[in-house]
Amino acid sequence: MLRTPKSAKVSIIQEATSRKFDGGLNVSDSELNLSSRYARDLNNMLVGLDGSLQIRQGCKLFCDLSVFDTHHITGLAYFATYIIAFAHNSDIFAIDGQGTAIKIWSAEIAAAKRAGLTVWSHTHSLTFLEFNGELLISNGNDKPLVITTGLIVDYLADVATGSNINVPIGYLMEKFSNHVIIADGSTIYVSERNAAGTWESDAGAQFVNHFDMKTYVTSGDTTITGLLAFKGYLLVMFQECTIPVQFVEDAAATPKLALTVSPDSIIASYGAISPKAQQDIGDAALSCDIVGVTSIALSRFTKILSPDRPSRFIDPLLQKEIARLSSTTLHDDSFSIYHRKLSMYMLFLPNDHEPYQTASTAYCYRFIDRLNLEAWTKFTGWNWHCGT
Repeated sequence: MLRTPKSAKVSIIQEATSRKFDGGLNVSDSELNLSSRYARDLNNMLVGLDGSLQIRQGCKLFCDLSVFDTHHITGLAYFATYIIAFAHNSDIFAIDGQGTAIKIWSAEIAAAKRAGLTVWSHTHSLTFLEFNGELLISNGNDKPLVITTGLIVDYLADVATGSNINVPIGYLMEKFSNHVIIADGSTIYVSERNAAGTWESDAGAQFVNHFDMKTYVTSGDTTITGLLAFKGYLLVMFQECTIPVQFVEDAAATPKLALTVSPDSIIASYGAISPKAQQDIGDAALSCDIVGVTSIALSRFTKILSPDRPSRFIDPLLQKEIARLSSTTLHDDSFSIYHRKLSMYMLFLPNDHEPYQTASTAYCYRFIDRLNLEAWTKFTGWNWHCGT
């Protein structure tokens, strides 16, 4: 019979886990609760598909528009195989896949197009919308512009008359149910079906209307801060609430286009700081409000939109960034992109308003539901004003 030597000791290691952590900025009460592949504050690193950590991607110069003696870039959009760059002085450039840029809109080009035609005044912030194979641009101060696939630029106008007198002016644009929606203040304006340039009072217009949304606002400011089409709804966002709306077209009714809002569907306490901070990632609509990043998804069983806050673990960091910036700076200078290859929502917050901005921090949310990957990371050392 073998005996256990007296010198031998039995070692017992106790393990305890208080909650599940998916990596990145999802922090815990103690580092002892995290396995070696997780970090309490992940900076300039990327959570891989297998949970490993990788160094974030870098960047390189692709095109330098300073050769045109132009102002700084205030907006970017990818359209018809080109990167469309909008400059502060309202010049517009098209950049091809080799980084070669051509100027497609300027005061000289406008004047040569039609006598008396002028460009926008200096533009600090703008939004883009692709509709019917054309790119619409709006800044909230001037009539919208339109760019064709042939890179021809002009003011958005009714095709039948060539007039843009009834085209509304607004900063926010979205397409929904074959209509273009432009928002200004608390009002949304709806274009004719399949006609971006035809609006109320235009000859032959039928399914057009405008709706003042402020009576639906549950709390906070009544200025619309976001528009996003998602799962059969138009999400009309304010700072502190989101109103899902739908349109009803009835040729026998007056007016022929009506709006429906279910009081039970209004989402309180979830809103938006900027229309450029919203992304539809397929299964969810992401946006940033005054608390953090919100997520709105369609319930599989009830088919009702339900909100969530995937940034809850990093909300203190976001709130610290948001609290030191004015609502105007958040509205104009924050923006987001969705990196489809990485399945990553990237929210960029500036350290100051333009032209005093010297840095921008990117809060990046990598979400792949089927791989159970849900991780936040922070990218620093950048200074971007727009992206695409």
